[in-house]
Amino acid sequence: MRIGILTYHRAENYGALLQAYALRTYLVGLGHNVDFVDYWPDYHRRYFELFSWRKFRESSLRGKMVLLYYTIFWHQARKRRQQNLQTFMHEELGLPLEARYHNDHDVVKEFDVVFYGSDQIWRRQRMPSHPGFDFWYFGSDNVHARKIAYAASMGSIDVKENEKEILRRHLLKFEAISVREDSLKEWLTSLGIQSQIVCDPVFLLEKEVWLSLANKASEQPAYQHYILVYNLLGQASTVNFAERLSKEKNLPIVEVNKKYVPFTSGRRYCRTARVEHFLSLLAHADYVVSNSFHGVALSLIFQKQFFAVGMGQRAGRVTSLLNCLHIPESYTDTWQHVPPIDYAFVTPLLSDMARSSGVFIQDSISNHLTSNEK
Repeated sequence: MRIGILTYHRAENYGALLQAYALRTYLVGLGHNVDFVDYWPDYHRRYFELFSWRKFRESSLRGKMVLLYYTIFWHQARKRRQQNLQTFMHEELGLPLEARYHNDHDVVKEFDVVFYGSDQIWRRQRMPSHPGFDFWYFGSDNVHARKIAYAASMGSIDVKENEKEILRRHLLKFEAISVREDSLKEWLTSLGIQSQIVCDPVFLLEKEVWLSLANKASEQPAYQHYILVYNLLGQASTVNFAERLSKEKNLPIVEVNKKYVPFTSGRRYCRTARVEHFLSLLAHADYVVSNSFHGVALSLIFQKQFFAVGMGQRAGRVTSLLNCLHIPESYTDTWQHVPPIDYAFVTPLLSDMARSSGVFIQDSISNHLTSNEK
Protein backbone atom coordinates (compact mmCIF):
# COMPACT_ATOMS: atom_id res chain seq x y z
CA MET A 1 0.00 0.00 0.00
CA ARG A 2 1.16 3.55 -0.71
CA ILE A 3 1.12 5.47 2.58
CA GLY A 4 1.87 9.14 3.11
CA ILE A 5 2.82 10.96 6.32
CA LEU A 6 1.84 14.60 6.81
CA THR A 7 3.77 16.13 9.68
CA TYR A 8 6.45 18.74 10.45
CA HIS A 9 9.06 16.63 8.65
CA ARG A 10 11.27 19.58 7.64
CA ALA A 11 11.37 21.31 11.03
CA GLU A 12 14.97 21.91 12.10
CA ASN A 13 14.51 20.26 15.46
CA TYR A 14 15.83 16.89 16.65
CA GLY A 15 12.50 15.78 18.11
CA ALA A 16 10.48 16.67 15.02
CA LEU A 17 12.87 14.82 12.72
CA LEU A 18 13.12 11.75 14.94
CA GLN A 19 9.36 11.33 15.36
CA ALA A 20 9.00 11.58 11.57
CA TYR A 21 11.80 9.03 11.09
CA ALA A 22 10.19 6.68 13.62
CA LEU A 23 6.70 6.64 12.09
CA ARG A 24 8.06 6.15 8.58
CA THR A 25 10.41 3.36 9.72
CA TYR A 26 7.60 1.60 11.58
CA LEU A 27 5.22 1.73 8.61
CA VAL A 28 7.94 0.53 6.22
CA GLY A 29 8.53 -2.36 8.63
CA LEU A 30 4.90 -3.37 8.11
CA GLY A 31 5.67 -3.83 4.41
CA HIS A 32 4.27 -0.59 2.99
CA ASN A 33 5.64 1.93 0.52
CA VAL A 34 5.93 5.08 2.65
CA ASP A 35 6.80 8.68 1.80
CA PHE A 36 6.07 12.08 3.25
CA VAL A 37 3.38 14.37 1.94
CA ASP A 38 5.97 17.04 1.26
CA TYR A 39 3.91 20.06 2.28
CA TRP A 40 6.04 22.88 3.64
CA PRO A 41 4.41 26.29 3.23
CA ASP A 42 6.31 29.55 3.11
CA TYR A 43 5.38 30.51 6.66
CA HIS A 44 7.20 27.38 7.90
CA ARG A 45 10.17 28.00 5.62
CA ARG A 46 10.52 31.62 6.74
CA TYR A 47 10.59 30.59 10.39
CA PHE A 48 13.87 28.74 9.82
CA GLU A 49 15.55 31.36 7.64
CA LEU A 50 19.02 32.28 8.88
CA PHE A 51 18.41 35.92 8.01
CA SER A 52 15.25 37.71 6.94
CA TRP A 53 15.25 41.22 5.49
CA ARG A 54 11.52 41.41 6.20
CA LYS A 55 12.07 40.62 9.86
CA PHE A 56 15.00 43.05 9.98
CA ARG A 57 12.93 45.89 8.54
CA GLU A 58 10.04 45.26 10.93
CA SER A 59 12.23 44.95 14.08
CA SER A 60 12.89 47.62 16.65
CA LEU A 61 16.36 49.16 16.90
CA ARG A 62 17.28 46.65 19.60
CA GLY A 63 15.89 43.83 17.46
CA LYS A 64 17.97 44.96 14.49
CA MET A 65 21.10 44.94 16.66
CA VAL A 66 20.36 41.40 17.87
CA LEU A 67 19.82 40.16 14.30
CA LEU A 68 23.07 41.75 13.17
CA TYR A 69 24.93 40.22 16.12
CA TYR A 70 23.72 36.72 15.26
CA THR A 71 24.48 37.25 11.57
CA ILE A 72 28.01 38.58 12.10
CA PHE A 73 29.22 36.28 14.87
CA TRP A 74 27.17 33.09 14.60
CA HIS A 75 26.05 32.79 10.98
CA GLN A 76 28.52 30.05 10.06
CA ALA A 77 27.65 27.93 13.10
CA ARG A 78 23.91 28.33 12.51
CA LYS A 79 24.37 27.48 8.84
CA ARG A 80 26.38 24.35 9.74
CA ARG A 81 23.63 23.23 12.13
CA GLN A 82 21.00 23.78 9.45
CA GLN A 83 23.00 21.85 6.86
CA ASN A 84 23.54 18.95 9.27
CA LEU A 85 19.81 18.64 9.99
CA GLN A 86 18.93 18.97 6.33
CA THR A 87 21.39 16.18 5.53
CA PHE A 88 19.34 13.91 7.80
CA MET A 89 16.16 14.97 5.98
CA HIS A 90 17.65 14.00 2.63
CA GLU A 91 19.53 10.83 3.64
CA GLU A 92 17.21 9.27 6.24
CA LEU A 93 13.78 10.74 5.40
CA GLY A 94 14.26 10.61 1.64
CA LEU A 95 13.31 14.26 1.08
CA PRO A 96 14.39 16.31 -1.94
CA LEU A 97 16.15 19.65 -1.49
CA GLU A 98 12.96 21.61 -2.14
CA ALA A 99 9.51 20.82 -0.78
CA ARG A 100 6.94 19.76 -3.36
CA TYR A 101 3.81 21.44 -1.99
CA HIS A 102 3.57 25.02 -0.71
CA ASN A 103 0.16 26.49 -1.49
CA ASP A 104 -3.56 26.08 -0.87
CA HIS A 105 -4.21 25.17 -4.52
CA ASP A 106 -1.77 22.20 -4.52
CA VAL A 107 -3.40 18.75 -4.65
CA VAL A 108 -1.93 15.41 -3.48
CA LYS A 109 -3.28 12.27 -5.17
CA GLU A 110 -0.58 9.60 -5.04
CA PHE A 111 -1.37 7.93 -1.68
CA ASP A 112 -3.94 5.35 -0.58
CA VAL A 113 -3.79 6.38 3.08
CA VAL A 114 -2.23 9.41 4.77
CA PHE A 115 -1.22 9.46 8.43
CA TYR A 116 -1.44 12.95 9.94
CA GLY A 117 1.01 13.44 12.80
CA SER A 118 2.74 13.19 15.16
CA ASP A 119 3.78 16.64 16.48
CA GLN A 120 1.66 19.76 17.07
CA ILE A 121 0.18 19.74 13.57
CA TRP A 122 -3.19 21.01 14.87
CA ARG A 123 -1.82 24.01 16.75
CA ARG A 124 -2.83 27.57 16.02
CA GLN A 125 -0.22 29.08 13.70
CA ARG A 126 1.08 32.43 14.93
CA MET A 127 3.21 33.61 12.04
CA PRO A 128 2.18 37.10 10.84
CA SER A 129 1.73 35.75 7.30
CA HIS A 130 -0.44 32.84 8.49
CA PRO A 131 -2.39 33.41 11.71
CA GLY A 132 -4.93 30.77 12.70
CA PHE A 133 -5.22 27.13 11.67
CA ASP A 134 -3.74 25.48 8.60
CA PHE A 135 -6.44 23.20 7.23
CA TRP A 136 -3.95 21.11 5.28
CA TYR A 137 -3.26 19.45 8.64
CA PHE A 138 -6.97 19.01 9.42
CA GLY A 139 -7.85 16.69 6.54
CA SER A 140 -8.59 19.29 3.87
CA ASP A 141 -9.46 18.22 0.33
CA ASN A 142 -5.92 19.11 -0.76
CA VAL A 143 -5.11 15.48 0.02
CA HIS A 144 -7.09 12.84 -1.90
CA ALA A 145 -6.69 9.78 0.31
CA ARG A 146 -8.19 8.08 3.33
CA LYS A 147 -7.07 9.97 6.42
CA ILE A 148 -5.83 8.73 9.81
CA ALA A 149 -4.51 10.93 12.62
CA TYR A 150 -1.67 9.44 14.65
CA ALA A 151 -0.56 11.10 17.92
CA ALA A 152 -1.75 14.48 16.66
CA SER A 153 -1.54 17.45 19.00
CA MET A 154 -2.66 21.06 19.38
CA GLY A 155 -0.11 21.82 22.06
CA SER A 156 -2.15 24.13 24.27
CA ILE A 157 -5.76 24.14 23.07
CA ASP A 158 -6.53 27.63 21.80
CA VAL A 159 -9.80 27.52 19.87
CA LYS A 160 -12.34 30.33 19.74
CA GLU A 161 -16.02 29.45 20.08
CA ASN A 162 -16.77 30.40 16.47
CA GLU A 163 -13.98 28.11 15.22
CA LYS A 164 -15.19 24.90 16.85
CA GLU A 165 -17.74 23.93 14.23
CA ILE A 166 -15.31 24.60 11.38
CA LEU A 167 -12.68 22.36 12.96
CA ARG A 168 -15.26 19.69 13.79
CA ARG A 169 -16.36 19.49 10.14
CA HIS A 170 -12.75 19.07 9.05
CA LEU A 171 -11.95 16.46 11.71
CA LEU A 172 -14.95 14.37 10.67
CA LYS A 173 -13.05 13.63 7.44
CA PHE A 174 -10.69 11.35 9.39
CA GLU A 175 -11.52 7.65 9.48
CA ALA A 176 -9.64 7.19 12.75
CA ILE A 177 -8.13 9.67 15.19
CA SER A 178 -5.49 9.15 17.84
CA VAL A 179 -3.91 11.90 19.90
CA ARG A 180 -1.09 12.15 22.39
CA GLU A 181 -2.67 14.19 25.24
CA ASP A 182 -5.62 13.50 27.52
CA SER A 183 -6.67 17.15 27.31
CA LEU A 184 -7.05 16.96 23.51
CA LYS A 185 -8.99 13.71 23.74
CA GLU A 186 -11.41 15.37 26.16
CA TRP A 187 -11.77 18.39 23.88
CA LEU A 188 -12.52 16.17 20.88
CA THR A 189 -15.10 14.28 22.94
CA SER A 190 -16.82 17.61 23.68
CA LEU A 191 -17.18 18.01 19.89
CA GLY A 192 -18.65 14.52 19.56
CA ILE A 193 -15.49 13.06 18.00
CA GLN A 194 -14.00 9.79 19.23
CA SER A 195 -10.25 9.43 19.63
CA GLN A 196 -7.65 7.22 21.26
CA ILE A 197 -4.50 8.03 23.21
CA VAL A 198 -1.33 6.62 21.66
CA CYS A 199 2.38 6.99 22.31
CA ASP A 200 4.82 9.20 20.46
CA PRO A 201 6.21 7.46 17.34
CA VAL A 202 9.73 7.23 18.81
CA PHE A 203 8.42 4.52 21.18
CA LEU A 204 7.29 2.39 18.23
CA LEU A 205 10.93 1.49 17.47
CA GLU A 206 13.04 -0.83 19.60
CA LYS A 207 16.11 0.45 21.43
CA GLU A 208 18.35 -1.47 19.00
CA VAL A 209 16.99 0.52 16.04
CA TRP A 210 17.93 3.81 17.72
CA LEU A 211 21.35 2.46 18.69
CA SER A 212 21.96 1.46 15.09
CA LEU A 213 21.21 5.03 13.98
CA ALA A 214 23.36 6.46 16.79
CA ASN A 215 26.25 4.24 15.71
CA LYS A 216 26.32 6.02 12.33
CA ALA A 217 27.72 9.10 14.07
CA SER A 218 31.22 9.95 12.91
CA GLU A 219 31.86 12.12 15.99
CA GLN A 220 32.69 10.69 19.40
CA PRO A 221 31.58 12.19 22.75
CA ALA A 222 34.15 14.59 24.20
CA TYR A 223 34.26 12.61 27.47
CA GLN A 224 33.98 8.95 28.40
CA HIS A 225 31.64 9.76 31.29
CA TYR A 226 29.45 12.87 31.34
CA ILE A 227 26.09 14.46 32.03
CA LEU A 228 24.18 15.38 28.87
CA VAL A 229 22.08 18.55 29.05
CA TYR A 230 19.55 18.89 26.23
CA ASN A 231 18.54 22.50 26.78
CA LEU A 232 15.98 22.93 24.00
CA LEU A 233 14.23 25.83 25.74
CA GLY A 234 17.43 27.62 26.69
CA GLN A 235 16.44 27.71 30.37
CA ALA A 236 18.96 28.82 32.98
CA SER A 237 17.18 26.67 35.58
CA THR A 238 17.96 23.54 33.54
CA VAL A 239 21.64 24.43 33.41
CA ASN A 240 21.70 25.28 37.13
CA PHE A 241 20.22 21.87 37.95
CA ALA A 242 22.85 20.17 35.80
CA GLU A 243 25.62 22.15 37.50
CA ARG A 244 24.49 20.91 40.91
CA LEU A 245 24.36 17.34 39.59
CA SER A 246 27.79 17.77 38.04
CA LYS A 247 29.31 18.76 41.39
CA GLU A 248 27.63 15.90 43.21
CA LYS A 249 28.63 13.22 40.67
CA ASN A 250 31.99 14.80 39.75
CA LEU A 251 31.14 14.51 36.06
CA PRO A 252 31.63 17.04 33.23
CA ILE A 253 28.68 18.46 31.29
CA VAL A 254 28.02 18.22 27.57
CA GLU A 255 25.30 20.71 26.64
CA VAL A 256 23.22 20.49 23.47
CA ASN A 257 21.37 23.67 22.60
CA LYS A 258 21.03 26.14 19.74
CA LYS A 259 21.41 29.31 21.79
CA TYR A 260 24.37 31.41 20.71
CA VAL A 261 25.77 33.57 23.50
CA PRO A 262 29.28 34.96 24.13
CA PHE A 263 31.90 32.96 26.05
CA THR A 264 30.16 29.61 25.57
CA SER A 265 32.47 27.53 23.47
CA GLY A 266 34.72 24.51 23.90
CA ARG A 267 34.06 20.82 24.48
CA ARG A 268 31.08 21.46 26.72
CA TYR A 269 28.86 23.06 24.06
CA CYS A 270 27.36 21.21 21.12
CA ARG A 271 25.22 23.38 18.82
CA THR A 272 25.70 21.94 15.35
CA ALA A 273 25.45 18.18 15.97
CA ARG A 274 24.06 15.90 13.31
CA VAL A 275 21.01 13.91 14.37
CA GLU A 276 23.09 10.74 14.66
CA HIS A 277 25.60 12.51 16.92
CA PHE A 278 22.78 13.82 19.11
CA LEU A 279 21.49 10.26 19.52
CA SER A 280 25.00 9.01 20.28
CA LEU A 281 25.40 11.64 23.00
CA LEU A 282 22.16 10.45 24.59
CA ALA A 283 23.05 6.78 24.25
CA HIS A 284 26.43 7.13 25.98
CA ALA A 285 25.59 9.66 28.73
CA ASP A 286 25.73 8.66 32.40
CA TYR A 287 22.89 11.07 33.23
CA VAL A 288 20.55 13.26 31.18
CA VAL A 289 19.03 16.60 32.18
CA SER A 290 16.48 17.91 29.68
CA ASN A 291 13.59 20.32 29.15
CA SER A 292 12.55 18.56 25.94
CA PHE A 293 9.89 15.87 25.60
CA HIS A 294 12.00 13.92 23.13
CA GLY A 295 15.03 14.29 25.38
CA VAL A 296 12.98 12.51 28.03
CA ALA A 297 11.48 9.99 25.61
CA LEU A 298 14.85 8.91 24.20
CA SER A 299 16.32 8.77 27.71
CA LEU A 300 13.58 6.28 28.56
CA ILE A 301 14.32 4.24 25.44
CA PHE A 302 18.06 4.21 26.18
CA GLN A 303 17.27 3.41 29.86
CA LYS A 304 19.10 6.43 31.23
CA GLN A 305 18.85 8.00 34.64
CA PHE A 306 17.39 11.39 33.73
CA PHE A 307 15.84 14.53 35.14
CA ALA A 308 13.13 16.46 33.31
CA VAL A 309 13.54 20.06 34.43
CA GLY A 310 12.34 23.59 33.76
CA MET A 311 9.46 23.11 31.31
CA GLY A 312 6.96 25.32 33.11
CA GLN A 313 3.63 25.43 31.25
CA ARG A 314 5.04 23.06 28.62
CA ALA A 315 5.47 20.24 31.14
CA GLY A 316 2.04 18.65 30.63
CA ARG A 317 3.06 16.19 27.95
CA VAL A 318 6.08 15.00 29.95
CA THR A 319 4.30 14.78 33.30
CA SER A 320 1.46 12.83 31.67
CA LEU A 321 3.97 10.29 30.29
CA LEU A 322 5.85 10.01 33.58
CA ASN A 323 2.60 9.53 35.50
CA CYS A 324 1.67 6.66 33.17
CA LEU A 325 5.04 5.08 33.93
CA HIS A 326 4.64 5.68 37.69
CA ILE A 327 7.77 7.84 37.91
CA PRO A 328 6.28 11.36 38.35
CA GLU A 329 9.22 12.37 40.55
CA SER A 330 11.50 12.35 37.48
CA TYR A 331 10.06 15.76 36.63
CA THR A 332 11.15 18.54 38.98
CA ASP A 333 11.59 22.30 38.86
CA THR A 334 13.88 22.44 41.88
CA TRP A 335 17.09 20.72 42.90
CA GLN A 336 16.33 17.57 44.84
CA HIS A 337 17.42 13.97 45.10
CA VAL A 338 15.27 11.74 42.91
CA PRO A 339 15.17 7.96 43.36
CA PRO A 340 16.82 6.05 40.50
CA ILE A 341 14.51 4.76 37.78
CA ASP A 342 13.87 1.02 37.92
CA TYR A 343 13.81 0.03 34.25
CA ALA A 344 12.87 -3.54 35.08
CA PHE A 345 9.51 -1.98 35.96
CA VAL A 346 9.35 0.94 33.48
CA THR A 347 10.44 -0.76 30.24
CA PRO A 348 7.57 -3.31 30.18
CA LEU A 349 5.11 -0.42 30.62
CA LEU A 350 6.67 1.37 27.66
CA SER A 351 6.45 -1.83 25.62
CA ASP A 352 2.74 -2.15 26.42
CA MET A 353 2.15 1.46 25.30
CA ALA A 354 3.98 0.84 22.03
CA ARG A 355 2.13 -2.43 21.44
CA SER A 356 -1.27 -0.79 21.95
CA SER A 357 -0.33 2.09 19.65
CA GLY A 358 0.87 -0.34 17.00
CA VAL A 359 -2.50 -2.11 17.15
CA PHE A 360 -4.21 1.23 16.43
CA ILE A 361 -2.02 1.75 13.35
CA GLN A 362 -2.45 -1.78 12.02
CA ASP A 363 -6.21 -1.83 12.65
CA SER A 364 -6.58 1.52 10.88
CA ILE A 365 -4.77 0.17 7.82
CA SER A 366 -6.73 -3.11 7.92
CA ASN A 367 -10.02 -1.19 8.06
CA HIS A 368 -8.95 0.71 4.94
CA LEU A 369 -8.25 -2.56 3.10
CA THR A 370 -11.60 -3.97 4.18
CA SER A 371 -13.40 -0.84 2.96
CA ASN A 372 -11.71 -1.12 -0.43
CA GLU A 373 -12.70 -4.77 -0.77
CA LYS A 374 -16.33 -3.82 -0.25
